[in-house]
Amino acid sequence: MKTLIIHDETGYILSVRSGEPSPREPQGVPFLWVDIPEGKRLKITDGIGVDVSVTPPQAILEDIPPSETELIKEENLTLKLAIAELAETQEQAKLETQLALAELAESLLGGNG
Repeated sequence: MKTLIIHDETGYILSVRSGEPSPREPQGVPFLWVDIPEGKRLKITDGIGVDVSVTPPQAILEDIPPSETELIKEENLTLKLAIAELAETQEQAKLETQLALAELAESLLGGNG
C-alpha cells in the first residue's frame, strides 16, 4: 500500500498517512510516496525518517525485529531439532552397544561356529 510521508527540508517527518481514500498531497511542503515492503518499517531517529541527501529523497527503512512469538517459535524449532538429533545419537549408541554385546557373547561362547 502506498504511504504518503510529509517531511521538512531536513528529513524530519511531519506526517505519515496511508489508506483509502488516498491522502491528499500537500501544497508547498516536501513529501514522497513510498511502498513499505512487508517486514520493513519506517526508521525514525530523532524525528528524521527521510534521507534528503539523495535526489529524490528516500524514506529510511529498517527490518521489523522478530516478535516475541516469532522468537519462541524459532527457539521451539531449534529445540525440536536438538531433541531429534539426540534421539538419533541415542539410537546409534544403543545399536553399537547391542553389536558389542553380541560380539562379546560370541567370543565368550566360542563362536567358531
